[in-house]
Amino acid sequence: MMELTLHGVSKQYKNKLALHEFNYTFQNGIYGLLGPNGAGKSTLIKIMVHLLDPTSGKVTLDGKEIGSLKASYRRKIGYLPQSIGMYKNFSGRDMLLYIAALKGIEKKSEAVAQVDRFLEMVNLQDDAKRKVGQYSGGMRQRLGIAQAFLGDPSIIIFDEPTAGLDPKERIRFKNILSEMASERMILLATHIVSDVEQIADHILLLKEGNLLLGIESGGQVEQMTGKVWSLTVDKQQYEILAQSYKISNVANLGEILKIRIVSDTSPSPEAQEEVPTLDDLYIYYFGEAGI
Repeated sequence: MMELTLHGVSKQYKNKLALHEFNYTFQNGIYGLLGPNGAGKSTLIKIMVHLLDPTSGKVTLDGKEIGSLKASYRRKIGYLPQSIGMYKNFSGRDMLLYIAALKGIEKKSEAVAQVDRFLEMVNLQDDAKRKVGQYSGGMRQRLGIAQAFLGDPSIIIFDEPTAGLDPKERIRFKNILSEMASERMILLATHIVSDVEQIADHILLLKEGNLLLGIESGGQVEQMTGKVWSLTVDKQQYEILAQSYKISNVANLGEILKIRIVSDTSPSPEAQEEVPTLDDLYIYYFGEAGI
């Protein structure tokens, strides 16, 4: 099985340490890399796709440093950055054909077949002849997702992939990944918990350049057992509790509120222990909602 391993990878930008001794081995499956903006997700990704060199440490694929693999490593990579440049006067289809050529898909018939397949997969087949400059933000994002799949890469990395997608397209995207993950390593870096909650096999939490936690899917429930509570309060009580506790959800029931609190200890004798979710885990470590 393929193994992409980061060995003590750090990245220093002048006075900022963006990544600190990151150690982890990725194999086939879907990985969710969760963290707030500025956590170091994009820096980590750029090192993994060999757009940045680490200040210290190394990245290996099956024991060989990725820098030594050169073009053979790049051919294994499908990558969607936060912002992808596209030629506005190209049609969506021509844009993908151009990227297919850059990826070394030399046979025209193969390039056409792949482009048509992925246009349909991301629901752009009816807009394939329109110029990219006429696309909405969500359509451009879907085109970016399609280009990441070109060339049948074994490692696919997305940086905030659902930005601009409507709920229906988010579901389509997650279904695509679930279908493709069995023989690939797929990494989704995001600050949106729902992007990875149902589909990720592994969850990684990154904060201020440090890997806080790496867990198997479902492991977050065990990690947070006994740390999630619900309580019914009035608005004055809520304001007092909000100053001392992390609140993961508030339901307005008229004169009263039902609140969900993330805490190592019970906030009140009346509090009821709840089954934890990945949202609760995110709140516990980052103190803000991953939505």
